Parts: sequence; structure tokens; C-alpha cells
Amino acid sequence: MDLSPAIKYLASSAKLRVTSDSREVQEGDLFVAVKGVKADGHNYISQAARNGAGFIVYQNGNLPANLPALKTENSREALGILSNFACGNPSEKLCCLAVTGTNGKTTVASLTKQLLEQAGIKTGLIGTVWNDLCGSEGKSHAFMTTPPAETLSRMLQITAENGGKAVCIEASSHALDQERLAGINIKAAAFTNLSGEHLDYHKTLDNYFAAKKKLFHHTPPISSGVINLDSPEGRELAEELECGMIGYSLKNSNEGVLAAKEIKISPSSTSYLLCWEGREFTVETQLAGKFNISNQLAAAGLALSAGLDLGQIAEGLKKCRPPKGRLERVPNERGPNVFVDYAHTDDALENVLQTLRPITEGRLITVFGCGGCRDETKRPRMAKVSEKYSDISIITNDNPRKEDPETILDQISEGFSSLEHVLRLSDRKIAIEKAISLARPEDTVIIAGKGHEEYQENAEGRRDFSDKKTAENIMER
Repeated sequence: MDLSPAIKYLASSAKLRVTSDSREVQEGDLFVAVKGVKADGHNYISQAARNGAGFIVYQNGNLPANLPALKTENSREALGILSNFACGNPSEKLCCLAVTGTNGKTTVASLTKQLLEQAGIKTGLIGTVWNDLCGSEGKSHAFMTTPPAETLSRMLQITAENGGKAVCIEASSHALDQERLAGINIKAAAFTNLSGEHLDYHKTLDNYFAAKKKLFHHTPPISSGVINLDSPEGRELAEELECGMIGYSLKNSNEGVLAAKEIKISPSSTSYLLCWEGREFTVETQLAGKFNISNQLAAAGLALSAGLDLGQIAEGLKKCRPPKGRLERVPNERGPNVFVDYAHTDDALENVLQTLRPITEGRLITVFGCGGCRDETKRPRMAKVSEKYSDISIITNDNPRKEDPETILDQISEGFSSLEHVLRLSDRKIAIEKAISLARPEDTVIIAGKGHEEYQENAEGRRDFSDKKTAENIMER
């Protein structure tokens, strides 16, 4: 992309701000008109000019005469590049590590941050649950996994100013499709897996995968791809890579593959041998399940790309804790085992239930729902998974948003072959209360879909609601 006129303008500007929100434009700002999902910034160029915009970058149509402007083929990409430039190219001062995939992004990013910090590298985190800018912390931006380009660049700038040396970024498919990471210098990127999700936005699985792959065909180019070779899409992606690669696997321990062998899973711990280039280290971890071993391998691959030694990584993994809301146990003294997890796809739910089934002495009781105004195709698939592994399935509201909750539950119900062991309780609090009241000391209850979230969204808006706090309150009584 030739942005030289805009770059010259920016370089000559003493005070520089870049924004795609015409309402935020101040005197002398550079306004980038971007066509969004709900609104088109090109319709607000006049407003930006009235607010004092000193320069316009746009993609469509023609501008009024005498308005300093640059027309570009991709204004989304331009927004990312210019935002990064305006913030002093902070990604060049940081070791930026990114992770994408349907499931595991939050866990991989969190584990990678913990590994780097245990090695003495001050590391930021930008993701679904929490943003840590090496001194400035807070909840995720406007409930987005990856913030808008201008916000992301500013967050990287703050991380560098706070003394950060590295940052772990969760890269969502929406963010990649919308070029929110454009212009950011990414050292290494990990791909975890792909399953049906966000098809309300991407329309097809091929489009969804194409968005994920953009991270590995990034400009500037990444140095290393950390790829899950147990995923068929991961193997396909590995064939396309033009950068260096670290493949990881739970099934393949061939030379050149970052592998886990001799896996042992119990109710209290998980252990395995971490293997890479002829070296092996025993890891005992607090994270349960094979899918979390896969997440640890992805984090280990990113840490290797950042320069850590395998021995450092193995020692670090022993100390790592799972992120909030990821197979998180609700503490209690009487039993049963109660967990909350963010699993909101059929693939993620299957991973969780496959983990809990063999370590459950009694019955496995699953509480789940599906979000409204989102991909409808996964609803019956989640029911099939719950029926396969659970003794009792309780279907309930997730975040119905503006969709009729009963319609969502109807579509979930279609996935069950029989409703004999299915309860339908639309009120999520009542559903959780019922699951816990049914459970015996030897049973396991999993409350899936919302994990770390502390709200529930319906047609009236958002209200405070936490699966973990709700379960804790019920069990205290």
C-alpha cells in the first residue's frame, strides 16, 4: 500500500492523532473513513471535517474540493498502519506474540505471558478476559477479544512506555478480517484449531479459516508460526507457511515436533514429558485435560520463538495457573466437583467433557446454552456433544441478546436424540441451582458457555451475572 503522501503529512505534524470515529475528531486529527459492519465511516467525512480533521484517508467515493485527503484501496489496512505510525511504532520495541484459533486463545496467551514473566521478561497481555499493559490493567476493551486498530496501537504504546519488553495478543477472526493488526510487527504467531464458530459473520467455514490464515501472511512478515499439527487445518496451514515453523502435537513425537508424551491425567493433576529436539523434561501442571496440554505446547512454542530455553519453559509450565473461567473449579468443602468454563462451541464443550468424564466417579451434569444473534448452526451440535458425554443435560439461556430465548432452546433441543435426560430451564440461575441440587458428592457439574463473563445480555440490555459467583452462593446455602 502506498501511503507516502499521508506519511509525509503525519511526519510533519507536531501533534498527531488518528481515529476512525468522526465524533472523536479534534483539530488537526487524521480521520480514516472505514466501512464497518453497522456503519460506514464514509458517511461521516463531512462531520469529521466540521470537527477540524486536518487530513482524510478514504476508500470509496469522491471528496469535496480543497479537503486534504488520500484515497486508498483498503482504508482498514491504512487505519492500522497509520495508527501504529502515530503511536511511534511501539511494536518495534516489543516482542509481539499473537495467537489465533477457535478455542484456546485466552489460555495460550495467558500461559505465554506467565512463561515470559517467569523468565524475567516484563510482558503485557491483550485479550478476551483481561488487558495488562505492564502497569495499566483492566477488563477487555468493550467486550472485544482484539480491540480496534487505533486502540490496539495505543495499548502497545502504553505497554512499551511502562517498560514492557513483550506482549501476547489474542487475534480474533473478526480482527484479522478487519485488518486491526495491520502494521504491527509480530514476531511469532500460533494457530490452535478450527471448528464451526462465527458463521453468522463469516458465512462459510472456508471464509472463517481464510480470516485466521491472514495472521500468518502478515505484513510485515512474521518470523515463526507455531502450528497445531493435530488439527487438519493446522496441517494445511503448515504447508502454506513461508516463515519458520514450530509444529506441536500430542500424537506425533517425530524429530522437529514439539511434543507431549507419557501423558497421565488424574483428578488432582496432569503430567507429561515435554519433548523438543532430543531433549525431554517432565511437566506436572495444574491445568486439567489433554486440550490444555495442547494449549501448553502452543505457549511453549511461542516462548521458544521469543528466545526461552526448553528447560526454562518446562519449569515455568509447572507454575502456570489457568486463566479465569477456563475449567475453573468452584471451591466447596462438601462436594460435588463444580466447574465453570467458557466452552461455547461444540468442539470446546467436547474437550471439556472428555476431560471430566474419566475423572468423574458418579454422574456428569452439564449446564449450557447458546448465545443469541450468533451462529445458529452450532446449537444442535452442542446438544449432540452434551448427550454423548453427560448423564444429565440442562439447557438454559446463555446471552440471548435480542433473540427469543425459547427459539434458541428449541434449536438446541433438535440436537438431542432423546429428551429423557434433558431439563429445559430458561432462567440460568435456576438451571445452575437445579444442577447443584441434583448432584451427589461423587458427581461433577460443569456450567459451560460464559466462563469469566460477569454479565448476561438479553433484549433489555446487560445485567450482572457470574456463573462462578452464582454457584458459590448456591453451595454456601
